[in-house]
Amino acid sequence: DTSDSGEKLLKKYLELLKPGAKKNFEELKKYFNKKGKKCLIKWVRNKYAFHNDKEQITKQITKQIKDVLDEHVFQWYLTEVHGNSFYFMSEEISAMVIAKDVGGEDLGASLDIFHEEVVSISGKLQKVIAGCMNVIRKKYIEGGLEKIEIPAPLNLKDVFIPYFTKLSSKKKVL
Repeated sequence: DTSDSGEKLLKKYLELLKPGAKKNFEELKKYFNKKGKKCLIKWVRNKYAFHNDKEQITKQITKQIKDVLDEHVFQWYLTEVHGNSFYFMSEEISAMVIAKDVGGEDLGASLDIFHEEVVSISGKLQKVIAGCMNVIRKKYIEGGLEKIEIPAPLNLKDVFIPYFTKLSSKKKVL
């Protein structure tokens, strides 16, 4: 939130964070303010996932898919049992297109670059969230935390959900 109230709220709670959480918040802010591939997560999100012109994306992906298909050999075979699935083909091509655009020397290197950045940023975000939860706990939960016992979940073998059900005679089907 960039409104005055959002800025005031951010300032209020940022001051309450421990130094480690504050440092990670500042690093995240600095990271997400970078432009282009210097902020790889935002760059991939904006270029391939959201907020883009459909024709621009289609044109770019079509070109890059052609390049990927020219470089890689895909093999499919038909069997009586489930083997290869075309269902995941679009995901595989999309991943290759993104990896190629990330700019590593090969597919594996590109995925490593992206993975390392996601892990690094996720770690910083996790520390900020933990810091915020600590502030919330101290500020709003009186008397600290109470230890509770949570029963073990049911075993999946013990759960039965009938495939066919009967509607109540009082309910109407639209």
